[in-house]
Amino acid sequence: MIPVNAPVLVYRKTDLTIEVSVLDSADDPVPITGWTFAAHVRRTVDGELVLDLEPAIADAAQGLVRIFHDATVTEDLTPGKYVWDFIAIDPDGNRTGPYLAGEFVVKEPVTK
Repeated sequence: MIPVNAPVLVYRKTDLTIEVSVLDSADDPVPITGWTFAAHVRRTVDGELVLDLEPAIADAAQGLVRIFHDATVTEDLTPGKYVWDFIAIDPDGNRTGPYLAGEFVVKEPVTK
């Protein structure tokens, strides 16, 4: 499986929201009741965990997963380039993915 390239840009001291819609080949929502999801940010693929993005199901019937961290979390991030990905875990514990992956860039806001 080749994940969708999904670059993320976040500015320190701002909220971070990422929404993921789980869709089938006809672009219809896939019910995700009983599933869990994981997404991590690291400096490199094998590097230490920088941030657990903690994806949560926002609407299981509509296949909607949301990642949210407020400004108090992004304030602690060091500006730079990181990598991230997003995987699914079915109700039986089988991990699939990554479905999304890419660069995760943290910047300092210009306006203070």
